[in-house]
Amino acid sequence: MKKTIITIAIAALITGTTLPLRADSFNKILDEVTANNPALKSRAATSQASLDEMRAEGNLPDPEVEFSHRWGPAGVGNKWDISVSQSFDWPGVYAARSNAVRSTSAAMDYLVKSDIIDTRMEARLLLLDIVNTRQNIAALESIYDGIAQLSDLYRKAVLQGEVTRLDYNKIEIERIAIEGELDNARAALDVLNSSLTALNGGIPVSTPVDSYPEPDLAVMAMTPADIADYITSHDPAIAANRHSGEAAGALATAARRSRLPGFSVGYVHENEMGENFNGFSVGVSLPFFSSRHKAKAAEWAATSLRYDNDMLVSQRVAQFTSARARALAAKKTADAYRPVVETDDNLTLLRKALDGGQISMLTFIQEENYFRQARRSYLDALYNYHLALAELMRYE
Repeated sequence: MKKTIITIAIAALITGTTLPLRADSFNKILDEVTANNPALKSRAATSQASLDEMRAEGNLPDPEVEFSHRWGPAGVGNKWDISVSQSFDWPGVYAARSNAVRSTSAAMDYLVKSDIIDTRMEARLLLLDIVNTRQNIAALESIYDGIAQLSDLYRKAVLQGEVTRLDYNKIEIERIAIEGELDNARAALDVLNSSLTALNGGIPVSTPVDSYPEPDLAVMAMTPADIADYITSHDPAIAANRHSGEAAGALATAARRSRLPGFSVGYVHENEMGENFNGFSVGVSLPFFSSRHKAKAAEWAATSLRYDNDMLVSQRVAQFTSARARALAAKKTADAYRPVVETDDNLTLLRKALDGGQISMLTFIQEENYFRQARRSYLDALYNYHLALAELMRYE
């Protein structure tokens, strides 16, 4: 009877875990999150507000209207005048500011694109976590079903005196342990799904994802020179820094030209003792103090941005190179595990040993744990491989 119980229950343990490929669903969710994410919309609006504010700073000052009235002695009469004037900086200042606005506008466009890439990357990593968690749940469920069935049969056999209470306790403890792992994994999956919903603007994603996307293996074959060129041409943050540097250079030009005199021109109407006088006024501002250090500050800002951009390129190349090395290492590990863990032979052999009386129930449980840990290590290697690939496919 004991042998029959074991034979029936082990059948559930040797069921393999297969997951359908849904790479299209994976990419569809990334597009969905990009469209619905409120933080992206907020940052785009903030960028536009900053740009409009910069445009406003480049406008001419508002015209000035002045009126004065003076009282004269009795019998002489009063005197009043009114004037309208417009002041402006040296003409070349406005051209430089206009160039700065154009470069800043381009930089902000690229920053919005960079934000989109960052958000897609955040969503991509969440999806990878979800796939990994689901695969671990599927693997645990395939084990749990058999262990639960075996525990139930042993419970009935104990009542009939066919097996010992000790054997039943062993298998029941194993069932409880696996059930606890399953509960924790399912709770983690709920948290991940909630995080994905929040990233999607509070809207549950329309398509479930249960498999990793197809990798773009072309990035794995790049030379160091190819990597630098690829990143420089594809990373919008680098382009944003470049245009910000151009904007800072234009502002430095504007600051240098602001040291030249400014002007004001106006119309004046004056009435004195009933007599009207019309004329004009011309003023010159000498920016000895207000423009001091502005040009030098703008030049330093432009220099700083150039260094920042060089550092960003170096960091991106280092991250890309590191990710590729980690992908190769994880793939090697996953490939080594695959033929060993993606097979029914291990549990089949354990079953034969148990049926033949070569191992005890405790040994069977210990060996089952050993192969379960091996499958978990395989899934971890597969997960780490796709995490590294996600960094390599950052701009896809």
